[in-house]
Amino acid sequence: MLARKKKGSENWKKLKHEIAVLHEKMTDTRKDAIDKMTKRIICDSQADVIVIEDLNVSGMVRNHKLSKHIQDASFSEIRRQLEYKSLWHGKTLIIADRFFASSRTCHNCGWRNGGLTLGDRQWECPVCHTKHDRDRNAALNLESFGLKALAGDAGEVRPPEMLSVDDRTATHLRSMASVNEEKEHGYSMEAPKLA
Repeated sequence: MLARKKKGSENWKKLKHEIAVLHEKMTDTRKDAIDKMTKRIICDSQADVIVIEDLNVSGMVRNHKLSKHIQDASFSEIRRQLEYKSLWHGKTLIIADRFFASSRTCHNCGWRNGGLTLGDRQWECPVCHTKHDRDRNAALNLESFGLKALAGDAGEVRPPEMLSVDDRTATHLRSMASVNEEKEHGYSMEAPKLA
């Protein structure tokens, strides 16, 4: 444990380096898993339309019991990758508004359960008596939202914005010819820094 080592000693430096290597490995493993998952969703599936929900992550993080897990899930990175991969592969990505009540609304009759809490994983609609699994119900509601959006009936649909290119991506996207041209002429074609 790092706190038990004398700060600045060789053992402290060695342990600090080992911890940094472990953190880097965990980060790389998460990034790889997200990349493979989004590739499966966009490239390997036969679906031409993908519907996701714009989640209020900053509000979800306020729940101290789940905040660490929510931050580890990297919802913004998943959405970012789905957006650019759908543009690359000609797929349609529909983003439901964050106020769309996907898990609270009965997919059968449309009744809205205002008293649903995070702990309620299953519930029954008092109007049509349909028993719902929370996640499956949300998926069915998002599916119907996507179908309405394709038909032009849903006014809440926001198409994905064109993504800004950060420095790392800009470096990968440049062709070898432009890199060689930079070296020959002595100027830089670096992407502007993002705020």
